[in-house]
Amino acid sequence: MRPRWKCVILGASAAVGVSVWAQNAALAADTELSRLAASMKPGEIKELKTGNCNHDLFRRTGRRRMMKSVWVVMVFMWIAAPHISAAAGPVPPQVNRWIEVDASTTRSKAFCATVYMPATDEFLLWGLPHERFEVETFTVSSGSWQDARPADNLPAFPEKAWRDSVSSYGQGLPNRVHFITEKGMQRPSRAPTFHQLTYDTRRDRALFFVGGQTFSYEPRTRQWTNLKPAKSPTACGSLVWASLCFDPVNDEAVLFGGGMALNLWGGAYTWLYDCEENTWRPLDQPRKEQPPLRCNVQTAFDTKNHCIVLFGGDTQSTRLADTWIYDAKTRRWAERQPELAPPPVASCGMTYVASQGLIVMCSGDDQTWTYDVAVNKWTRIKGGLDLGRRKDNPGWSTGFVSCAYSSKEDLTLLLGMGSLDRHNIRRTWLYRLDAATAGHEEQVGVEPGKFRYRLDEWPRLEQASPPDREASLKRLEALPENTMVEANPPATVTAKTWTTATIDTHRGEVIYTGGGHSGYSGNDWAHYSVADNRWSMSWPPKVAPYLWGCSVGPFGWSYDAQPWSTHTRHTCQYTLRSTTR
Repeated sequence: MRPRWKCVILGASAAVGVSVWAQNAALAADTELSRLAASMKPGEIKELKTGNCNHDLFRRTGRRRMMKSVWVVMVFMWIAAPHISAAAGPVPPQVNRWIEVDASTTRSKAFCATVYMPATDEFLLWGLPHERFEVETFTVSSGSWQDARPADNLPAFPEKAWRDSVSSYGQGLPNRVHFITEKGMQRPSRAPTFHQLTYDTRRDRALFFVGGQTFSYEPRTRQWTNLKPAKSPTACGSLVWASLCFDPVNDEAVLFGGGMALNLWGGAYTWLYDCEENTWRPLDQPRKEQPPLRCNVQTAFDTKNHCIVLFGGDTQSTRLADTWIYDAKTRRWAERQPELAPPPVASCGMTYVASQGLIVMCSGDDQTWTYDVAVNKWTRIKGGLDLGRRKDNPGWSTGFVSCAYSSKEDLTLLLGMGSLDRHNIRRTWLYRLDAATAGHEEQVGVEPGKFRYRLDEWPRLEQASPPDREASLKRLEALPENTMVEANPPATVTAKTWTTATIDTHRGEVIYTGGGHSGYSGNDWAHYSVADNRWSMSWPPKVAPYLWGCSVGPFGWSYDAQPWSTHTRHTCQYTLRSTTR
């Protein structure tokens, strides 16, 4: 029976029960009606033989009132049925449309991705817990996230152990994980996972590389294992914003991207984890032939074409729209040049839909696309997705998304999180794809390789008219004494907070850098030439993803080993003894 008809029948039953109860209370003297009402079970419908009643009031008006109640409730239940069905858990059999099935305001699991576990037909979520247990699972039948405790019903993670594990990656500290043993079971300290997890289909386990540790989760027993590999990417012990993807062809997990790594380039070029040998090694492909480093993109393995797909991402200064393929047979990356690509994205969720043989990608701008590896084609598809992004306050937006595909239910799950954990709203959608009818009427994208700057300072200064020093010097000579005159350069920089400005007397420039604490967080050094009346920058400003306005500088450094922006109020001064600051 269809969910809507079930709701209508239940509504009619409820209306009849309520009406009979009301009439019985009003006509308590009618023993026949009282006996009939008392014998009814909840939700039961019985024929009311009003001819047996002795009251004209009921005979003339009671039945009409009761039937009006029935019809009102039936109409209401007919309209509300889809929403009641979704709230209860099961998903309406709609295709090519995102259906929101769960939403809650919680700080738990901020910046943590989900993965599908076919062994138990569950979606897994692990990470920073706050008010929830550290492990949660989602099933399509329940329609909500539930705490997933092992059989021994472990208590909440010990507070001291949690405090001792540095789990905050935005307070100038590394993202670290360590294990404790409780009731004979190992438990990892919690941390944001980003996309650094995948599912090992050969061993039926979820695999993680988070906080410098390689570990796994067994879905059937709900227990953890610290794998302690023989070799690990040591410089990536504090890695965040990266992606991990299982390669079933080679029985390896492929790690790529992210930031805060303590190497010269500040991220992870491709590393391979050999699941059988339990060891890591770097990919032997030269770095210049691999994709440029980027953050917060989920990769997915196409089992039909035996490759990993990578799209877009955040270079800390730009948003990308490039498409890369990792061929499992050759263990080599290669850039694709499709005719049309989705718009540049700073973050995205991605999964492989086996029933359609397509990659599904959800970006942070409410768009959903599919990618056909065989024909090298991106297609925007319908979905009606509303991630709730707010331009005036990104902290209240759904800023971090991840996708996973249930092969049993043939459904894609999209998990969205707020971009600031103190404003976190966790929302869950489900989507059933029918590629033949999914095409969006607006196939608007960009040429492959296009990008957008994260901040508009750099392109604004680059596009300014060239300086005219002669005219500028004449203007300086003509300035009136003891009078403030606005310089009005053709382009300027964003005002910084908690920062420092100083004078380079050798070059006649104002040096302006630093900032943070709820303000501008770009790591640029801005220069104002008094003689040219022009602002310039040493490089395009880089910003740590999701850490805009942090009170403390992020850990490590940005790509190309540039320091992050941090509080520099009254801490930067030019010295006359050398030409350095």
